[in-house]
Amino acid sequence: MVLSYISKDILNLIHMWLQDLLVLFDITPDKYPFLVLGILIIASAGYIRFSIGRKLGKIKDNVLIVITHLSSSASRRGRLDTSLIQVMSPMTITDKGHTLLADSGLKRILAVDVHREEFMSNLSDQKPKTKLDVESLAIVSFSTFLEKEFMNPIKTYLYDHPNEREVFSILAGLYIRDEYLKIHPEITQ
Repeated sequence: MVLSYISKDILNLIHMWLQDLLVLFDITPDKYPFLVLGILIIASAGYIRFSIGRKLGKIKDNVLIVITHLSSSASRRGRLDTSLIQVMSPMTITDKGHTLLADSGLKRILAVDVHREEFMSNLSDQKPKTKLDVESLAIVSFSTFLEKEFMNPIKTYLYDHPNEREVFSILAGLYIRDEYLKIHPEITQ
């Protein structure tokens, strides 16, 4: 409640400041009513976008934390298919897992430079410091990229193979992790 009053007060201050600035340049509401109205609307929309954008950024961070937990907790629940992923330190993809990645189309998708760069730059933007950071972020990035159009072959594959759904995001994340670490040998921990 108090925050809404603060926001209204700040918005009013911006309007007053903007009106004073426009009067300084002899742009008054009586001479240019639509121009002044347009500028006020644009300034208000910018302020609202900025204030909401920060809040949405916090929500996005929290959603990513939940996705990371859900996508990495399969191994803790004992549901990680060890015929696809060898559960050691670090987790590695088995031959059967590589076959599944090829059959699903993920390897073909990542062979396309544009898609590969999109995945890799998404991980780079997150600035991972350790190999575990890369692994966790790769699993999350796969889950978020699944909504993109170019990922439709994988969605079709997972629809046709429902028993692979739970482990697939981890398997794909490990593959993306390995590809990322190949081009970032400076990450050693």
